[in-house]
Amino acid sequence: MKAISITVLFFGILLSPVFAQEAITPQTILNQVSAVDPYIREVRGYLHQHPELSGKEFETARYIQAEVAKLGLPVTKVPGTGFYVVLDTHQPGKTIGLRADIDALPIPEYPENLKQAKRWLSQNPGVSQSCGHDGHVAILLGTLKILNDLKDQLGGKIIFIFEEGEETGSGIDAMIEALKPLSIDAIYGNHLRSNLNTGELYIQEGPIMAGTGTVAFDVIGRGGHASRPDLSINPVFAAANVLTGISIAWNNQRDITKTLTLGITQLQGGEIYNVIPNSVFIGGTIRFFDGEAAEKGFEVLRKVSEDI
Repeated sequence: MKAISITVLFFGILLSPVFAQEAITPQTILNQVSAVDPYIREVRGYLHQHPELSGKEFETARYIQAEVAKLGLPVTKVPGTGFYVVLDTHQPGKTIGLRADIDALPIPEYPENLKQAKRWLSQNPGVSQSCGHDGHVAILLGTLKILNDLKDQLGGKIIFIFEEGEETGSGIDAMIEALKPLSIDAIYGNHLRSNLNTGELYIQEGPIMAGTGTVAFDVIGRGGHASRPDLSINPVFAAANVLTGISIAWNNQRDITKTLTLGITQLQGGEIYNVIPNSVFIGGTIRFFDGEAAEKGFEVLRKVSEDI
């Protein structure tokens, strides 16, 4: 866990009117970060051992909320497992949001990394914190502890946002609706990056984390017994042709100057070897930085699928 990550949040906020800058210096913040570092490591370790999938972060939410309760701050729950916490200084100032995601991924965790056995290992088989959300939550809770200690020197309000299901998008709509009445002026966040050395920061003008869109459709055929394929319309072969067509069109019809990636992750059809299924499901995601490029990518997928 890198203490430098939490510092990024603080220096970002330091530029906003939330801080009374004549009273709080960067060195004050660094000292606070060093003091809370063991707590951040402890939280991250616990969450790494107890990952939960998107929309099912029940124990994760309870754990975080219990930590918030120790500070005497109210929790506002959002439909699902997400929630937010308001730190109100009761002084004039901006309303700033700080956000973290709380879910994990359906990926088994190996007990060793590239160098040695891991200190913290998932105790939930088949689920792991493979995207660093345990670190994000730990950083946000550490930030909450420090800013709560400094609240008499702050102005405005700080909203600590714990979002359900970032990996699947299950919690974003409910969270946006819940936050609308708060009139937040700006939202800060960060993301762990494993290929950065400790102490290094990566800051970029413009989009830095890709948007995502879901690819999900059925190839419909007509099922039947495998002994008479001539009486069926086999969607397995059709789905194979769709994927081949997509791979060719994707490389030749999209704007190569704009980052747009396609990851097909699911091809599901049939439950037994001697029955031709009625349909085959194809699923995946696209990742993008430009909305127009994303829509053109989806159009390529639609055209190829419909033509075949």
